[in-house]
Amino acid sequence: FGVAMRRVMATPLLQHAAEVLRDATPKQIALSGPAGFLGSRVLSSILDAHDYRRSLGLEPGEVVLLSSSPGNLMSRLIHKHGYERMASVRATRVDYYFQHDLDSWRDQLGSLGMGGPDAVFVNLAALAGPRADR
Repeated sequence: FGVAMRRVMATPLLQHAAEVLRDATPKQIALSGPAGFLGSRVLSSILDAHDYRRSLGLEPGEVVLLSSSPGNLMSRLIHKHGYERMASVRATRVDYYFQHDLDSWRDQLGSLGMGGPDAVFVNLAALAGPRADR
């Protein structure tokens, strides 16, 4: 392993879940709210898991970031994590102020080719709660 992989292997996630991550099928993860305090840590852990799976020659899976400003978000994240680590990540625009019902989310995720038993939707943006001014 290189220096970067040794760092990944030293994370608590990999110390406790390496075997499960190795044996799991690759996941499609839609992550809403990736720029916040919690979201950035969740994304880093997912990228660690993807790095680990790549190091074993396995398909890492995919992350779709849902953002009101996907271009700016991807630019910041590529600067932070690098192109190689971000290879399994893409972003799409969502409207957090009006896109609330189940059908809207189902349509959005379906248009991205996400679905089935290996697709996961993590809505961290909802944890912050509604804004009083919106």
